[in-house]
Amino acid sequence: MSYSVKRLTEGEMLDIYTGLAKHHFPEAELKPLYAVKKLMENGEYIGLGMFDDNAGLMAYALFTVSKDTDIILLDYYAVLEEYRSQGTGSIFLSEMKNVLKGVGGILLETEDIEFAVNEDEADIRRRRDSFYRRNGVAATGVKSGYCGVNYNIWYLPVDREIDTKTARSALESLYNTMFEYMKDSDKVDRFIV
Repeated sequence: MSYSVKRLTEGEMLDIYTGLAKHHFPEAELKPLYAVKKLMENGEYIGLGMFDDNAGLMAYALFTVSKDTDIILLDYYAVLEEYRSQGTGSIFLSEMKNVLKGVGGILLETEDIEFAVNEDEADIRRRRDSFYRRNGVAATGVKSGYCGVNYNIWYLPVDREIDTKTARSALESLYNTMFEYMKDSDKVDRFIV
């Protein structure tokens, strides 16, 4: 398989957000489109795509960026269905670090297993955490929540390691950036522990 990983244009990000993301993420997890557009307009939202050189998009990642930190937040990450269970997600995580030069690292959120409503959901959450762990992502000890969902915060170093205090501070900055444009939305209740 021949592939490449590259930065997405604003048009590509909008196409993904208004199309594929609606199929890959619950509606409650999607930000209002106006907020995403405002983040892009201010240079606070970037995206990467992994492309099969012959067939098109294989996977995508959308990130919130803050001017106050070199740490970025993985907002949405998905591998298209036809490329799942083939190592695509692992390859993409590894390759994105090469494209994100100048970034200290990537924070990401996974749903807290303790709050799963049943064993099937808990199993999905365990597998997701295991995937990240196998791919060099480490738990930070920081927890957060918004839109009624509790998260564990993880970190993938790109240029440097960080401690729990730095993770918490970077997350606060990233959340402030992300939620700045959602003041009129019902998706602004949040916490960081």
